[in-house]
Amino acid sequence: MSLPSTSTADAKNEQANMVYNFDWSSTSLGPIDLWEPAIKTAMAHPYG
Repeated sequence: MSLPSTSTADAKNEQANMVYNFDWSSTSLGPIDLWEPAIKTAMAHPYG
């Protein structure tokens, strides 16, 4: 059995998947397809 990876890259990929797979249409932001480019960029790089 192996331990789960805790690398920074893996954590960022997991967070990106969570953002991408979340049902944003149920929020005031609406579906990702309708987001302004600045919002997409901010969500893609939350730590700058």
